[in-house]
Amino acid sequence: MNSKNILFLLGFLLVVYSCEPDKDDNNNNNSATKLEESRIRGEIYADMLSGYYWNYKIPTNVDTTADESPVDFFNSLLYTALDRWSFIVTIQEFNNLNNGIFYGHGIMFSYDEYAHIRVAYVYKNTWASEAGIQRGWILNKINGQPIYSYQQLDEMVGEGTAKVTNTFEFTDNEGNIKTISLEKEEITINPILASSIIEVGSTKVGYLALESFLGSDIEGKLDDVFSDFKANAIDELVIDLRYNTGGSLETANYLANLIIGQQADQNLFIRLTFNSDLEPYLSDTLKLYNILKKPNSLSKSLSRIFFITSGQTASASEALIKGIQPYLTTYLIGTRTYGKPVGMIPIQITKSDYIIVPVMFEWKNAQGESSGYAGIGVNYAEFDDMTHAFGDTSELCLKQAIHYIRQGSFIPRKKSASEVIFKKPDWRGIRSEIGIY
Repeated sequence: MNSKNILFLLGFLLVVYSCEPDKDDNNNNNSATKLEESRIRGEIYADMLSGYYWNYKIPTNVDTTADESPVDFFNSLLYTALDRWSFIVTIQEFNNLNNGIFYGHGIMFSYDEYAHIRVAYVYKNTWASEAGIQRGWILNKINGQPIYSYQQLDEMVGEGTAKVTNTFEFTDNEGNIKTISLEKEEITINPILASSIIEVGSTKVGYLALESFLGSDIEGKLDDVFSDFKANAIDELVIDLRYNTGGSLETANYLANLIIGQQADQNLFIRLTFNSDLEPYLSDTLKLYNILKKPNSLSKSLSRIFFITSGQTASASEALIKGIQPYLTTYLIGTRTYGKPVGMIPIQITKSDYIIVPVMFEWKNAQGESSGYAGIGVNYAEFDDMTHAFGDTSELCLKQAIHYIRQGSFIPRKKSASEVIFKKPDWRGIRSEIGIY
């Protein structure tokens, strides 16, 4: 989507909604800093009135001259009954996010079937990786404090700030206690966790584990994977989105192009709907994402696709699943997805260091369906098996997909994962978009 055109239209609507601070004696006596913050609050208010998806829920008695930080002011405008995602950041923070850069340890955590918090993956070439931390390790403590929940994990790891050191206690995969101190570092997202071609008898199964739709040259990296899949003429495809918290809808569209561009060229992928003030003025070129055949689109048409999901599968990854469903039979293995049928567009506040990223649209597929706010249900409920590597056919979720490909059915289990569903926390801001610590 060309967000620049939408923001250009917002400029016109701002004329209608603009609210310049009152120039009374009290304001004239304020410092230049307070006057500037008042101007910023006024612009935030005008932007939200014109572009926010739930603009009809914004309070009408807003005082932009009140002594309140731009961050607190922005948050006071949100329709929190549904909006768990809109956020405000600095220009530098947003640019880092857009380029897939953040400060942290490079470790993703997730719950296992016994509600233990385990290491889901570790980014390569990080201090955590060099320290030997591996997928499957159980997290016991951070800085001496026992950790039982994501809330505690958030509190103990802290904000994404450099020069912060945390001490972790783990139980490794052999049952040994490991205590490791790590300083936060600049991490660059590498969204492709694993890719391989698995031979199931004479059937070739492409497997791709994708942790987000962010990062530099992500489309080029996806091209490399699908060039290999195409050259080997894969018969089946498994896309592992269990840790994919979302990112760019354009990139999700690009991946759909690679998967079904050959068989669904020019068909609708996703349609966006904006608020009632914007919707009449936006052309279909801004609201419609279509499927387009690409040079590395699979040349062998698939009849079905398998997705591995969890409560951390959100936003653009849910749009990928729903966008493909009208054209392929889809099988979801894992647990119900998160449920985020809306998306944000960044708006820079003029002459300031702030960028607001409000929810501005809802998405639906060609059949008028989205993930809803409850997420997408699965065809077979299975636990996240962090005791095996990505692409290992013994890993429970992938094992189920392979069994279905072989036998046309899933393996029955005594304990169903549908009994225990762990959703990712309602993080707001950069953590929500990245999901990794």
